[in-house]
Amino acid sequence: MLLNEFEDASEKGLNYVKYDLSIDSTVRGDYVDFLEGKDNTKPVKLKKADTGKYYLQPGTYVVKIEVNGTVESKKLEVKAPKKKKRGEKG
Repeated sequence: MLLNEFEDASEKGLNYVKYDLSIDSTVRGDYVDFLEGKDNTKPVKLKKADTGKYYLQPGTYVVKIEVNGTVESKKLEVKAPKKKKRGEKG
């Protein structure tokens, strides 16, 4: 399932692409169905963030990068944020 797609105008050399881990809002329903199918013990509530976007949930994903017709795939692991201990500032 394709969760987000974008283009970058990088040039020859070492480049970095910024990605905020958001998903395309048009695939939100399919993404929720997918997440619920992986772990059907409870419904998944995917809420819109203050930014107005939906973001990837913790898990392992595959990122595909295509350059001049060549596609490379790499795994991306999204981890849940660490819970703060009582009294911890952050």
